[in-house]
Amino acid sequence: GTAMATSTSTSTSTSGEQRTDPADSTADAETTNTGLETAGGNEAIIPIAPGNVFSQHWVRTVAGDGLIQYTLTGIVIVDYKGNGQQWRRDTVHFVVPIPAIPPGQNFQVVHWAPNVSLSAIANAGVANNAGYAVDGFSLVGLQQARRDVTAHADLAIRDVDGIIYRLAYDITLLGRYV
Repeated sequence: GTAMATSTSTSTSTSGEQRTDPADSTADAETTNTGLETAGGNEAIIPIAPGNVFSQHWVRTVAGDGLIQYTLTGIVIVDYKGNGQQWRRDTVHFVVPIPAIPPGQNFQVVHWAPNVSLSAIANAGVANNAGYAVDGFSLVGLQQARRDVTAHADLAIRDVDGIIYRLAYDITLLGRYV
């Protein structure tokens, strides 16, 4: 990805919030984490259902050079369970909508800076050698203009009864409407 060093600006700022109640989701973690595909360094790529991406907040700012900057934040329910004393490693992917794009247009990303971190973990019993991690993260498919972004997060967990319940994301995008 292209990292953003600094951003000068702020002529126009718009903020908003998108809320989806996770209780309204018809997809549960057991049905969401199926249909696994082989991934490069990790065991599988696990898709996260759209209803499991919630508490979404955003800010849109027009930069001094005319580019549009979005900051997108939220929570993702993953319900990712450990399976023993060895590290389990998989990649989850989830889609985050880019709000307030004018009708008939898409957003072409020029620069981006994502962050995905642990938000809630638990251990159902005694923690023996437990471990939890987000080993890496990225945005994919940014070559074409779009109305959403897809984030990948490389997770790792160790312990038979350890669980990563939720992830938090903070995605900064800089680009233009096309």
